[in-house]
Amino acid sequence: MMTVLSKLRYVAFAALLSLLPLAAHATSQVRLESKLGVANASAGENTYKPSTNAKTDETVQVQLWYHNMENADSGKVANNVKAKLQLPTAAGKTQKINGTISADNANTVSSSANVNLALDNSRLEYVPGTAVWRHNKGTNEQPNWVTDTLTAAQEQQLLTTGVVLENGKPCFNFEASVSVKLRVKTDMVSITKQVRVLGEKEWKSENTAKAGDTLEYLITFKNEGNTVLKDLAIADNMPASVTYVNGTTQLKNMNNPNGIKITSDKVTSGGINVGSYAPGSVGYVWFQAKIDPNLKPGSYTMKNVAGVKAGNIMR
Repeated sequence: MMTVLSKLRYVAFAALLSLLPLAAHATSQVRLESKLGVANASAGENTYKPSTNAKTDETVQVQLWYHNMENADSGKVANNVKAKLQLPTAAGKTQKINGTISADNANTVSSSANVNLALDNSRLEYVPGTAVWRHNKGTNEQPNWVTDTLTAAQEQQLLTTGVVLENGKPCFNFEASVSVKLRVKTDMVSITKQVRVLGEKEWKSENTAKAGDTLEYLITFKNEGNTVLKDLAIADNMPASVTYVNGTTQLKNMNNPNGIKITSDKVTSGGINVGSYAPGSVGYVWFQAKIDPNLKPGSYTMKNVAGVKAGNIMR
């Protein structure tokens, strides 16, 4: 049973504890600030901004800047400062990049920046080996600014779980930044279709034919982007009263400059695989189709649509 005297001593000790500074109970949190910025390096931009514009094949520089806001003489060091970048993965005109700076004993700061692309089917692709860390290896009085290239393992961490860089000292002389490069990639293919009556020399976008005529269709496709298009598929939707002539499909491209016969007859029923095409490569598919000889006399507008697909690209 607590005596009156011991109870008074307990109360006095509790009162004394309540008068001690907060630092005696717990370590004060370090204050960090951070900002994410982007610049179009291909366009010569040298100032990081909240957003920038970029076209296919241009390079964008991304910088995640951070700083320990505590006073230089405070002795408050941010332990295990960690940097993390989250890059967009889907194609689209607006590409949002997120950056995060944190530490074991500090607040977490998140920021973002946008890269505006010209085409819906463009995206940003990380350029391996471009992650660098600029920081002061010297002192407050004698700064020694260095730029270190992150290792492959550190790059992977930067883009996933976050990479621990340092114990961040207070004062602007110890501000630092991590920067990477991104390239604008576009999966894009153009396609045109022409027709002629068998025996004619000139290809046209439209022509006049009679019932029973055999037509030749020419599909021209080109990789207009800056990525390799793999397993490109060509398909054609035939109009009513026109029937594909089996065994007439041919392909011409860089690997087959004289043209080859395609054994598949699926160009009008699902499509055919014409291989892979590097940026700028062109290919041609042509085949024959016959107009129904029993078509009643009159004028008809026959429209058929050609399509090309590589991955998630459809034209």
